[in-house]
Amino acid sequence: MPQRHQIYLDTNAAILLVEGDGPLRDLMRNLTSKASSRPSAILSTSALTISELLVKPLRDGDMRLVEVYRAWGSGLPWLQIVPVASNILDAAAQLRARRNSLKLPDAIHVASALAVATTHFLSDDQGISNSVTNSSSKEPDLFEVCRLDASSLTSLIESLTA
Repeated sequence: MPQRHQIYLDTNAAILLVEGDGPLRDLMRNLTSKASSRPSAILSTSALTISELLVKPLRDGDMRLVEVYRAWGSGLPWLQIVPVASNILDAAAQLRARRNSLKLPDAIHVASALAVATTHFLSDDQGISNSVTNSSSKEPDLFEVCRLDASSLTSLIESLTA
């Protein structure tokens, strides 16, 4: 049976996928393509991500990019959007209570990732540590933070094909 992959895209991972260029963007596209074609892999992000993605294109008047990100928010077959519901906000508050240095948006992302049993969290945000525990239970609920570098992305892609 193939290993399960629940891959969470933080905002900076989504920006790299859509707006990036060069080899890292190619790796992200390869990763999302491989993941979306495997039943044992699910890609997800928070509804918060969509809001964060829209800020710069709206400010810059880039309506093409606004439409791309609004399409993400409306739903894509390969991307699960985790709503920012009361259970997510409560879990985010619990995370912040335990880690004062964790900013609220990051706590919402982590809580969203934990809510869908994420195994791999794609982010370059240094405020998110390499493994995060679910503060709402006594048992740790860990996921791996994968940085947006060639080595980490290649390793994750290879694990999808194993």
